[in-house]
Amino acid sequence: MSPKKKAIIVGAGIGGLATAVRLLVNNFEVDIFEKNSKIGGKVNLIEYKDFKIDSSASIFMLPKPYLEVFKYAKKDPRNYIELLELNTLYKVFNDEGDSFNIYSDFLKTTESLERGFNDESSNYYKYISDSYRRYLLVEKYFLNRSFFTLNYWSYFKALPELIKIHPFKNCYKTIEEYISNEYLKTLLAFQCMYIGESPLKSSNVFNLIPSTTQIYGLYYIKGGMYSYVKALEKLILELGGKIHLNSNVTNILMEKNVAIGAKINHENIFSDLIVCNSDFTYTIQNLIPRSVLKSKISKRKQNNLSFSCSTFILHLFLKKKYENLNVHNIVLNLNKKEVLLAPFIDGPLPKEYIYYIYCPSSIDTSLTPKDCECINITVRVPNLKKYKSKWSESTIVSLRNKILYDLSKIKGLEDIKENIVYESYTTPMTLKNDFNCFFGAAFGLNHNLLQTTIFRPQAKIKRLKNIYFVGDSVHPGSGISMSLTSAKLCCEKIISDFN
Repeated sequence: MSPKKKAIIVGAGIGGLATAVRLLVNNFEVDIFEKNSKIGGKVNLIEYKDFKIDSSASIFMLPKPYLEVFKYAKKDPRNYIELLELNTLYKVFNDEGDSFNIYSDFLKTTESLERGFNDESSNYYKYISDSYRRYLLVEKYFLNRSFFTLNYWSYFKALPELIKIHPFKNCYKTIEEYISNEYLKTLLAFQCMYIGESPLKSSNVFNLIPSTTQIYGLYYIKGGMYSYVKALEKLILELGGKIHLNSNVTNILMEKNVAIGAKINHENIFSDLIVCNSDFTYTIQNLIPRSVLKSKISKRKQNNLSFSCSTFILHLFLKKKYENLNVHNIVLNLNKKEVLLAPFIDGPLPKEYIYYIYCPSSIDTSLTPKDCECINITVRVPNLKKYKSKWSESTIVSLRNKILYDLSKIKGLEDIKENIVYESYTTPMTLKNDFNCFFGAAFGLNHNLLQTTIFRPQAKIKRLKNIYFVGDSVHPGSGISMSLTSAKLCCEKIISDFN
């Protein structure tokens, strides 16, 4: 029997962890090196005494890729994670003091829409249905296949179907064709922002987000999204993988155009292949020697790419229960220019926001002491290329105060400020410094049409050998589901290259 091929994985984000599982199943020797003291990358945990909450990603949509990782290893996911299906997908507050719910149950959603929006329910379901049909085409022809090599004939044959997606139309324009009520339009448009691009600019393709949410539902993992990270860690260790914390990779070692290892904490460690789960642009800029990069992927070219927006997250631990909050809550604002465009253009911070409030303790008592609450309030803000700020304490406090002031106007949340036990913040600088997110972009490279599918970084750069890429900026794109698919495509390429 030939010796196992040795793989080094740079970064213990979800993409790197999922790649590790798949490589271990295929008899590779796997070592993961993570610069921080905890695994998970941006999907991490905020803890204080008996409180804890996910640090960022929290919406569990498109469950298939999550479960596939365990099934690939012939493991039952139920032995690793406990999934709870959410009956209420979103509780939605508007700036007039009213609220309504979007449910997983179609009948209940219909009743909710008809109470609040008269005749919009039929328009809503037409939008969901048409967007879902487009999603099925995207899934078939784009999401689950690599573009490392391009079979032009197969895409020429598929062209009539792909035209039906209307990729050059933006998300908001499509929504307007179905929906007339401004609150409902803004709710759908906000969900399209989950990829980090303005729905006034992003391709109609991303209407798949609200459509798949309504059709497949949303789930909650007991213990929060970080429980999924820990489940992957458990599986990796069971399969014989190794995870090294506080291990900073400073260089990829190359012989001409072949990766032979990595410099980690000032020590050279050699391997047969490298998988970079570090931010793609950061990797090109800082880890790979300039001499092996062609001009089209040069450091200067990377600077000129378009990047997603960033986020500001206010993490609050509260000494009171707030019964009017569900797991996922959205506070709408109809100032379209400010909330749908300002986070994505050059200039100062927006004056108004749509707030996403994550309150997992509404159904999970393991996260807080009795009769307490933990919540994250997330807003979209420009990345550090668009808004050149160091995110000083005064900037943070000013935005924090605005958020709390706006939330206190919601019925039932009037005393939220007085009940804070502990608070912390995630800013674009946090993302840049702690997780090497280039320009503090929370979702990696932007998803404009010139940075998707065949134009997005793939699992491998043709010129380079034995080095692979996985994560938000790699095809198919950002979000946990997409990163898990990226890991699948990356592993398939590695197995193909190493037979």
